[in-house]
Amino acid sequence: QTLTLPSPTVTTAGRIVYINNVGTVSFTLLTNTIPAGQGASFEWNGTAWTVQNNTIAGTGLTQSGNTINSAAPTSVVNDTNVQGTISANTLTLSWAGTLSVARGGTGVNGSAAPNGALLIGNGSGYSLATLTAGSGINITNTAGGITIASSGATGTAGGDLTGTYPNPTIAKLQGYTLTVTSPNSGDLLMYNGSAFVNQTVTGDVTINGSGVTTIGAGKVTNTDLASSSITLNNGTNVTGGGTVSLGGNLTLGVINNPTFSGLVSANGGLSVGTGYTF
Repeated sequence: QTLTLPSPTVTTAGRIVYINNVGTVSFTLLTNTIPAGQGASFEWNGTAWTVQNNTIAGTGLTQSGNTINSAAPTSVVNDTNVQGTISANTLTLSWAGTLSVARGGTGVNGSAAPNGALLIGNGSGYSLATLTAGSGINITNTAGGITIASSGATGTAGGDLTGTYPNPTIAKLQGYTLTVTSPNSGDLLMYNGSAFVNQTVTGDVTINGSGVTTIGAGKVTNTDLASSSITLNNGTNVTGGGTVSLGGNLTLGVINNPTFSGLVSANGGLSVGTGYTF
């Protein structure tokens, strides 16, 4: 069925008429087919009616009469890091690349970082690097760990030492030369006026490897002593007292007719000869 619209009584342009098909079949109005259940708009342009609901759907939209729907997307504009694909109206997102410093990331791909690697600023961003061992330092990198330990001193020794580390030798004591040559058990370290040397103790005294000091037989004489004699004073009824040198002899005697006072006793009996007075 084809229908027409009458001219408006006022011919000023801009008048709009909306026609809604509430029937069960379509009809045509001003060459525009209006399906059942749909409608159409017409505008008076000053001289005639024009269809206002011709296809007006833009990119990404579909139109059926006055019904406009979103067209199914077929592509995605990918970001540097966020990537996407569309299949059967399903959007699948994925991550690509590394997050830059400008976006709050590090800009570093750490998926293949070596053992012990650290994230270190390089002046313009970040980079992965491992620690470098300095003098006397050992660094061991393991999966998820770093062990730092001292390797001891290295290089040329100085001061009282000579040679190189880690095994220098002592060459001086407080700046004075040290010379040790074929030491023997019991040797002492002595300063000889120009250097410290090992010296075996000889003469009147000897020292063994255990530090035991021994004075030789006959090595000490009376002339070596501050007091080389003793004095024995005579007691009652004793004669022969006096001063004698160490190692010398002194003969003592009992005077004739000794006088005793008090009790005199003897084991096994007491024999008193002539001339004794009690």
